[in-house]
Amino acid sequence: VLRPRYREVLAASLKERSLPRKDLDALLQREDSQAVLAGLLDPARPELAATALDLLRGRPLAGLVPAVARLAACGDEPLAALAVELLGAAGLGGEAAVRAALKDRRTAVRAAAVEALCRTAGEDERTEAARYLDHTEPSLRAAAMVGLTRHCGAAGARLARPHITALLENEHPAKRGEGARVLARIGAGPTAARVERLLDDAEPQVRAQALHACRVLREPALAPRLIALIGNLPARPLAVRALEAMPPQALPALAAAAADRKRAVAQRALLARLMGHVGGTAAVRHLWELMAPQESLLLRLETGRALRRLRVKAGLAGLHPAGFEERLRLLADAVALLHQSRAEIAGSDVDAAGYLDDHARLHQELILLLLALQHDPRQMGRIAANIFGDNEALRANAMELLEAVLPRPTAKRLAPLLAGKAPQPAAATGLSAATARRLCEHGPWTRAIAAAHLRKTGRMDEITGGTVMDAQDTDLRKVLAVVSFLKGVDLFKGVPADYLASLADIVKERGVYAGDKLFSEGD
Repeated sequence: VLRPRYREVLAASLKERSLPRKDLDALLQREDSQAVLAGLLDPARPELAATALDLLRGRPLAGLVPAVARLAACGDEPLAALAVELLGAAGLGGEAAVRAALKDRRTAVRAAAVEALCRTAGEDERTEAARYLDHTEPSLRAAAMVGLTRHCGAAGARLARPHITALLENEHPAKRGEGARVLARIGAGPTAARVERLLDDAEPQVRAQALHACRVLREPALAPRLIALIGNLPARPLAVRALEAMPPQALPALAAAAADRKRAVAQRALLARLMGHVGGTAAVRHLWELMAPQESLLLRLETGRALRRLRVKAGLAGLHPAGFEERLRLLADAVALLHQSRAEIAGSDVDAAGYLDDHARLHQELILLLLALQHDPRQMGRIAANIFGDNEALRANAMELLEAVLPRPTAKRLAPLLAGKAPQPAAATGLSAATARRLCEHGPWTRAIAAAHLRKTGRMDEITGGTVMDAQDTDLRKVLAVVSFLKGVDLFKGVPADYLASLADIVKERGVYAGDKLFSEGD
């Protein structure tokens, strides 16, 4: 018999190890496993016993039925309910303990017993469980609906269906929410269509319960509806959690939505992150397409992070997608241009210099994310954290490690760019004509920065002839004004200008007088 301390260590080790099913089955089939697990099923140690029951979930109890039956009658309500659930799933041997639990005073234990009773699937048990369909206690009638629908075949489903429909069509939101929770426990299939209808309910609390149900169901058919809800600010957090739980079969819907350039960049970036969570063999291809040079820098960054997480999560080998070297070259050229621009501006325009620094840093991060596709993603993540950190010693160590990891020609080309070294002109007189033109050609954001700088220094007509800005650039000029203001607020001072620019679409200017109340605690 194991001593208490060793029982706890064994249980914690088994739980932390998360053994594959075949390995755990092999462990449970050993001659000494029954005695070991029986020692873990100790009512006096609820946490230890709960871990052991978790290990047994979905597996035959065999000779452990008496030990689990003792737990079903123990004083810890959650533990007793879990034991009753496992006895119901075990079938033969636990019927007496299940029937005893039906008389238990604790609601959770009785609810577990009602559903466990349905698992025997006999006509008498089905009739007995049906008596709870109209019970005043919600958890007991929910257990009856779930048990009859899931475990009692067509006959049981026919008994439960009118009661489920009555909940879903009830005039009281609490009842409809209860119906959503019941559908989540029943599982996928026709249930998904009924949950989807609840997503349009007039009451927020019912819609929230329906979103919780979507997360439990993991039904790919619900993905398009959940994607549409991303644009609904109150529903977005729950919709995102439901999409994160989706299986790889939901990937086509996510990929199509992420590729839609009519969507806001922030939404497309969120969809890219979700694709990394969902995974699947096609996820890498879809994410790589979203990292194309013509896409928004912020979208490419979020997509790169999703690919790095996917490599870590799925244990993918080094990736070698088409066009990798060309994209790396374009990023390196962009960083070199930004460094050159920053050096020419120096202290003559603090705002423009800061925007260029931010833009260069994001390009540097994207380079490291690309490298993480072919090299150890965890190691690249640590290198990036130290390169962009404030500790000079760690930054130097990270650069040394990067040069050791990369092939010599790649390291020679990228190391100076990632270290932030820029050429220093003899005097900082502002952007040269050649550099200004290159910035204008690089993209709308750098064009807007260059135009703002040239306007500030009175050299716009001299260098560009005054034709640098089109309608899109005029909008970006307004964005720069918002970014400049936000950069002066301590809360946003350290946020890259590119991210602040994405806030410009949602901020609204509002004039107030001294002493006016802006907001109150708890708003």
